[in-house]
Formats: sequence, structure tokens, C-alpha cells
Amino acid sequence: MKSILRLLAFVGIAVSGFTSCKKSINQQEDQRGTVASISSVNGCKAIGLGVAVKDSPGDAMWENLLLKWFDSQGKIEHLKADIYWFYQSPTINSRAFVLDYGEVTHVNDEVHVRDVLYNEEVFKVKLDDQKRPVISWFDHHGRSQSTFRYDTSYYFYNSDNQLESVIVHRRDFIGGFGYIGGAGIFNMRFQYDPVGNLVEANVPDGMFQFRYDYTRTNTGMVSNYLISVPIKLLEYLDLLKLNHHHQLHDVIWRPPQSGYFVLYWDYSNIETNPFGQVTRYDGTTNGSPISTYYTAWDCGGNQTIQSKNPSQEEFMRLVH
Repeated sequence: MKSILRLLAFVGIAVSGFTSCKKSINQQEDQRGTVASISSVNGCKAIGLGVAVKDSPGDAMWENLLLKWFDSQGKIEHLKADIYWFYQSPTINSRAFVLDYGEVTHVNDEVHVRDVLYNEEVFKVKLDDQKRPVISWFDHHGRSQSTFRYDTSYYFYNSDNQLESVIVHRRDFIGGFGYIGGAGIFNMRFQYDPVGNLVEANVPDGMFQFRYDYTRTNTGMVSNYLISVPIKLLEYLDLLKLNHHHQLHDVIWRPPQSGYFVLYWDYSNIETNPFGQVTRYDGTTNGSPISTYYTAWDCGGNQTIQSKNPSQEEFMRLVH
């Protein structure tokens, strides 16, 4: 009799635990829906990302990493993008891609990006019926650190409309040294937690892991980590969103079959606007000096950037 009572008690505890766990997941799913709803109602658009950092002598520097200009229909018409290999800081390492001023055109189911200064197309995207990227073509014509990089990527989505995998056809070339790692056909795979946050990205040379502060939510963050230049350009063009419904705390990159990290991006001192979008954060990479990143948002006030390369003072007037 006692053994039966003990068994019933154990079953009751297990059911209670399962119910509690299910309730927690349901609450998280409800929270995900709320976050998505807020984002769709306020209609805020990121129009710029800038970084303030001190160089080696200690002098303050400002660099515009992203600027967007929109046409009367709300589509991106022009784009500026400075993308660094790993550290996303002008004082640390070289650029992976630079577009001082690009013209963006929308033709049927394609989006084209032309480098105005060189009169060359650097990026093209084909969209499906749901306006999702299905193929992208990237070519920066060898204008970055003597590196020629050609990339054709194919994008696939899961039943939740999240990016599930990318098949990458890529060729890298550094003048005088021949082909280097990254040349070939690769498969990237992406995984998410129960509330839709991106938690893992398996890439050709390792794995990205994303860690969150689950006590805080936000409806927007322009991050500085780099999975690939085409994926970052798709994010900048508002054609692809890697969801961070909760506050992104850090991103870790690990090499294959290793428990040790090689690179990590850390986010702290985060500030948001009244709509929940992140307007400011301090970022470090592998303990490098702290850089402060600022995002300018247009939340219905028709904010515009007057200059093709605004000063920090002009940029900060657009940060809410």
C-alpha cells in the first residue's frame, strides 16, 4: 500500500512538473507573439548604425557602418555599408566589404545593389512569392584588401518561416597566394529556441552560438557580428531578419570539433527607445577596447539623413 502511495505521489510530481514546464513554454510563445505584434504596430525602421571608438593614440573616432535612404513608397533607395571581418571596428581589422554609396533598385522579384562610385553591381537578390530571399549573388570586384570574393547563396526556410539553411557556392582569392579556405560549396544550418530566438548557426568553418538575457525583450537590434557578408547585406536591406526576440547578450564562434571559443561579441550597457528598439550598446570582441554602437530609428517621424556620410553630431540627432 505504501509503495502504491509513493508511486502515485511521484506521478503527481512529474505531472505537476510537466504542466509547469508546458506553462512556461506557452508563456514564452505568448511573449513571442506579443513582441512580433508590437514590432508590426510601431513600424520603426533602422536607418543607420554608427560606432564611436578610440584609436591607438586614444583619439575619438566615428564611423558610419550603415546608412539607409528610402523612396516615397518606403523602399530602400540608397545604401551605405561598412562591414568588417570580425571586430566591426575601424581600429582593429580590415574591411570585408565597403559600399560608400549604393543604388538599390527593385525589379519584379529581384533587388539589385549598384556601387554608384564604381558603376558596378555588387549584389543581387531573387525573392519568392513571400518576398523572402531565395538566391543571392555577391561580387565586390576585389576592392577590399586585394581579396576577390564571389558568393552565390541559396536560402531555405522552415515551417515557422525562419531561415533554416543556406547552400553557399563561394570562391575566395588573395592576389599572389591563390585560393584560400572558403572556396567550395558549403551548407549553413540555423537553429532556434522555443520562442524563436536564433541560438545556433553552423557555418563552414565552425559554429556561432547566441546567448540571451531572457528577462528582457526588444523588438529590434542592429547587431555587429558577421556570419557572412551576403547575410549581413540581406539584413541591412531589410530582406532577412535573424530573430533576437530577447536581449542578445553575447555571440560566440567556435571552430569545428572544439570546446574552446575563438571569437566572441559581447553586448552591455544597452539602451532602448520607447518602442523597445535598441538605440545604444557597448560592444567588445575578445576583450578589445570597448566601442559604443548607436542605431538611428525612424518610428514614424519621417527622419531623414541629410549627408551621405554624416558626422557623429548629425547622426546622434536621429537617435531616439
